[in-house]
Amino acid sequence: MSSKSKTASTTPQRPRIPRSKKLPKPPIKEILLAVGLFLGGSILITIGVLIILGYFGDSPDLEERGIPVLVTGCIMFLPGSYITHIAYNTYKGVAGFTYDQIPRYD
Repeated sequence: MSSKSKTASTTPQRPRIPRSKKLPKPPIKEILLAVGLFLGGSILITIGVLIILGYFGDSPDLEERGIPVLVTGCIMFLPGSYITHIAYNTYKGVAGFTYDQIPRYD
């Protein structure tokens, strides 16, 4: 019998890219745009839900105005969260993620 204990971690470990490899230069403008879309979309989704739930008044006209705010927030949130996720995982060195996956807006 071996003296090694068989206590393995239950959380699977992600493969990491060795730091000896030089990462390409991150696309700063695109990442800032993505973070802006992510934060702006999050704020608009929150405001839209609060308007629909009646936290800003009980007017039926006001509730109808919450739907476009909610839809606009969702449209902003989706690409912002996707690109932010790619940029974060590339920065952390998770295998399978590169800055080349982020679209360029040149």
